[in-house]
Amino acid sequence: MPVTTLVENPVLESFVTEPLLLKPSVGSTPPLASTVGQRASIDDEQIDAWREHAEAVVRGAEAAAASVPSPTTFIRLAQARYIAGDEPGAAESALRAMTTATHWLAEGKVTAESISLVLGSGADLLARLGNGTEAIAVLEHLGPPPALELTYASLLVDAGRSEEALAALTSDTDAQADALRGYIYAVSGSAQTADRKSVV
Repeated sequence: MPVTTLVENPVLESFVTEPLLLKPSVGSTPPLASTVGQRASIDDEQIDAWREHAEAVVRGAEAAAASVPSPTTFIRLAQARYIAGDEPGAAESALRAMTTATHWLAEGKVTAESISLVLGSGADLLARLGNGTEAIAVLEHLGPPPALELTYASLLVDAGRSEEALAALTSDTDAQADALRGYIYAVSGSAQTADRKSVV
């Protein structure tokens, strides 16, 4: 049986199926390890090449999202726009990815486990852009999947909702959840509570 793809255009298909990589198309760049400790010298030609490449990645991601509208293509567009410096566009696309994922989940098109990466990436990007409350609203509407418990609790802490963050941390065996609990107790002045509730 032949394999059918959703995208007939091979360039668009690469934006749907390949990892999002942003690298300059001109000149060779030495590996990071060989440049550690050295001052980087970037000329205008390199900056222009990066800018042109970033714009090409955004155009490709926009075409992919228009051709195959899905949470995945929208989050890739958000990431491309963020890399290219279009923060408002990145926030809009990240929110669209999260809301589309929520709708698809409600319609049974995806499972919470299969869409957690998109939701987590969208929430992270929105938080980086200062729109964490929008990510919280989407996750609250959805009821955050277990895989996003820590992300959701972290967003709540950033929003000053520490008590809700503690309630959201249901895992007793996760070291990161324990660390976040300890942080919440420490900043709220509840050091004795943190000692009593720490998992040894």
